[in-house]
Amino acid sequence: MTATYDIQAIRDYRQMKLAGQTAQQSLLSRGQAAIAAAVRSLLAPGSRPAVVDLSEFNIMVQADFDGLKAAGVVAVIIRFSSGAGYLDPRAAVYVAMARRSGLMVGGYHWYDPTIPVTPQETFFGSLIAKFAPDFVGLDVEQWWLDWDAWYAALMGKLDWSKVAKLAGATISNGAQQFMTFLKSKWRALLYTEAYVVQEYSPQMSAWIGTVDCWIASYIKLALVPHTWADIWIVISNLGAGPLLPAGLKQAALWQFSSGFGEPGNSGRLDWSVDLVGWLTGAAVPQPAPPPAPTNVYQLKPVYIYGYFTRTGQGGSIVKWEPAGWSPSVTTVLAGWGQTKDGWINLSYFNKQ
Repeated sequence: MTATYDIQAIRDYRQMKLAGQTAQQSLLSRGQAAIAAAVRSLLAPGSRPAVVDLSEFNIMVQADFDGLKAAGVVAVIIRFSSGAGYLDPRAAVYVAMARRSGLMVGGYHWYDPTIPVTPQETFFGSLIAKFAPDFVGLDVEQWWLDWDAWYAALMGKLDWSKVAKLAGATISNGAQQFMTFLKSKWRALLYTEAYVVQEYSPQMSAWIGTVDCWIASYIKLALVPHTWADIWIVISNLGAGPLLPAGLKQAALWQFSSGFGEPGNSGRLDWSVDLVGWLTGAAVPQPAPPPAPTNVYQLKPVYIYGYFTRTGQGGSIVKWEPAGWSPSVTTVLAGWGQTKDGWINLSYFNKQ
């Protein structure tokens, strides 16, 4: 009998070094509601609303949802299902927790092109009726024909070239049918990545521009944010938008990272931003140009041999600077500052 694997769960599991452990107390339960409120005030008028998405491998408690809401996150998108019969075992409890915290709730389905579309529509539709989300999503990224082969390649037991691919038209036709069904009944997003369309289903480019899209395109984090202030700094410094698939001119949501978690919870989360006000209907202005450097620091006199700038906290060396160097810092994050020549540890500098 052919084994089946749930790709979203596997992907999440690999990203969660500490998956399965009990979540730590969140921002609110540690008595830091005032800090959460202060952090929320960091959201400037042009800031993009933040969103996280969850599955069974994200270990969350009610206090974590409360912390997300208090800090300014507007929505969570919860995996409801995959294939024609797999129900995420945490879907119901996470929907309830998110509702109690006052967050918007979305629900998504992992589309498996090896299974007929109609049974998947029926199954996901039944869960939408049960959980009543504010909006729904369809995750389209599976390109492999055989789950056993894909999993063997993931584990390094089979060369990726040996994993059979689905026909691009099969992926495209099924996804288009599924999205047509969802759009006819609910507010719906298509989740995918540029590489899926480019490498595995270029046929999607013919119609992807007719649906609202949630696009994954990960940034490289110079520093891992550890506080809500750090997280909002990362969000405020995002670029114009994700790498778009052919045929799409504008993404509604941008999933930009899975490299950090909510402060107070050891697990990582997938983070997105609303680029166009799709979630709330409110206009989201384009981000303002980066501010001109205003903070000038000087290397402490004790460092007579100069200083090396780096790509990020603990990162690779970028450039050597001489003793007495006085850089301008444009961004401060977790005790490090960004200069035009790289990142510096501010404990080595005096602010002028």
